Amino acid sequence: ELMALVMAALVMAAMAEEEQKRENLERSWMAGDGMMVGVIVSVVVGGLGGWFLLRGGGKKKLKGDAVFLVGACDAGKTVLVQRLREEGGEKGVRPTHTSMMLNECTIQLEGEDKGRAVRVIDFPGHGRLRPMLFDMLEDCAVLIFVIDATTFHLQAREIAEFMLDLLTSTSLLKNTRMMLVACNKVDALPDELAGISPKVMVKKRLESEIEALRVARADSLNDTANTMRVELEIAGAEFKWSDSPLDVEFADCSAMEGKVTPVVSFLKKAINS
Repeated sequence: ELMALVMAALVMAAMAEEEQKRENLERSWMAGDGMMVGVIVSVVVGGLGGWFLLRGGGKKKLKGDAVFLVGACDAGKTVLVQRLREEGGEKGVRPTHTSMMLNECTIQLEGEDKGRAVRVIDFPGHGRLRPMLFDMLEDCAVLIFVIDATTFHLQAREIAEFMLDLLTSTSLLKNTRMMLVACNKVDALPDELAGISPKVMVKKRLESEIEALRVARADSLNDTANTMRVELEIAGAEFKWSDSPLDVEFADCSAMEGKVTPVVSFLKKAINS
């Protein structure tokens, strides 16, 4: 499919870029290196061509009924999808690795109409692919933002920036109603955080980070993405989760251990709302 070809082109471009960075900077730009550069340019140009084709006449029709799982690399999105397919069963999960290809599947939640399948899209966390995610967000009805609770303190600002981009995206807000922030890997928290609910900590920290970013963006005159965003309106002096254009919930979970009941409960409520 066209989507797969475009994703493959972007993957190749990313791999070529990483390879180029590892090369010795002192090497002369002779024929061999020039050939590598030519390959990189060809891949990038090909990827951009496919990208514009995707946005044009070849663009896939978006239904606006999918559940999207997004988040940083290694947050546990793919394992969570496996657990949702078995409703948190105790079966072992298949080995996973950081992927640059989206994973689309259907799941059937227990107690739901057997004739109704829920379409789920697990989107890779690599930053190079994020523009494609935003091009697809009109297909999203329910958003699950997966966070690695064990590394959140190191990624809080980056996660908040991604989340603010989502909350102000015209594409996302077209069909999306609800968002769950799933704080994953709670079973792997260090001993000093034992007894602390990650969802409480994450909720408070993201609220303050989003407010700081909101103010910075409001003061910026060079925000090139403004045409694709709406302003995040707030009722008071600072952003609170009650100001979110989506209904946002937070939950602790551990996909690897099969402890995903809060996520399943949220999905059942969301798809029936």
